[in-house]
Amino acid sequence: MFVKKFKNKFLPFLILFGVLFIFSGTVHSGAIPLHWITPLGQDPAAVQTITKGQLFSFEIKAEGSNQDGIKIQCVNCDEADFTDKGKGVALLEWNTADTSVQVGAGSFELKATMGSEVITASLFFNLKNSAAEALQWDVNLGNAKSPAATVEKGKAFSYTIKVKPAGSGISISCTNCTTAKVEDKDNGEAVLTWDAQSTKDTTVTTPQVSFDLEAKKGSEVLKGRLYANLAQEKPNASAATGESTAAAKRKYMFDEEEAAAIKAQQEKIEGLAKGTFNKLGDRTPQKIFGGVIRSVTGIVGSIALAMFVYGGIMIMSSGGNAERTKQGTQIIVWSALGVVVILTSYALIDLVFDVFR
Repeated sequence: MFVKKFKNKFLPFLILFGVLFIFSGTVHSGAIPLHWITPLGQDPAAVQTITKGQLFSFEIKAEGSNQDGIKIQCVNCDEADFTDKGKGVALLEWNTADTSVQVGAGSFELKATMGSEVITASLFFNLKNSAAEALQWDVNLGNAKSPAATVEKGKAFSYTIKVKPAGSGISISCTNCTTAKVEDKDNGEAVLTWDAQSTKDTTVTTPQVSFDLEAKKGSEVLKGRLYANLAQEKPNASAATGESTAAAKRKYMFDEEEAAAIKAQQEKIEGLAKGTFNKLGDRTPQKIFGGVIRSVTGIVGSIALAMFVYGGIMIMSSGGNAERTKQGTQIIVWSALGVVVILTSYALIDLVFDVFR
């Protein structure tokens, strides 16, 4: 009775509670679709204004249920540096000082993947000229696609850096230079130097090296990046040529006594060879080999004749036995073929000896 009342009163509530619990678990445990966190697209708030001559840096983020598996790419970042830091974070850096991109609207095309999920978006920007009085780089700094200089390992490197408008109170520095130095003249001009030993001992393994530059005038800050190719150290051509020449001279220089000793040794070897062949009389290697072939041919021919006789005996003594008759016939046929092969081989060998005799 008690169970029946409990069932009638509380069972509907238990069922409702279970349904709500299952629905809640489904909602909270559901997969989070891949999406952009960083504002992108044509929304005015997402469009970036970039002043030509500046170093533009922008961080891009995406989110999904598998954060570690998110990869972000830039499809058209030819001049810009794009680094995927992993876990849905990427960094786009663009040195606009020497860009070939025209002033006006443009975009970077981005793509994020998480397993089979793929989303795309555009980072729109508006590139504008800097004001005439604003600091600008007055030297080619290059970009990731077209570096401005080449650093050769083992050789000193120097590069003159200028900003405009030139004037006193302008300082230029390098923010990531560990062994390279910047000699600032405090007038909008500086010289970046990297001594020969430091270029030789550098730990940089990439084919490019970059120097992050910063020019300051009061509260105004101008950032830029100098790109340079990093070439391997070339061997000393003159030293290598000298060593190879000396080695060649040592290799082929013999005095008269050494030459005479070598000649005597060669004559001795030739004399021994002649004496050995003289002991054989007029029996040349061709004649010796021919005699061996003839002997072997005679032996094999005798064996073939014996097999002919054996096959004939088997046929004659078969007594109508088809199996023995067949076996005797096969022995005779194969023996005949063997004789043909032997005679042909002998004729070919004899012909070869006649040609080289």
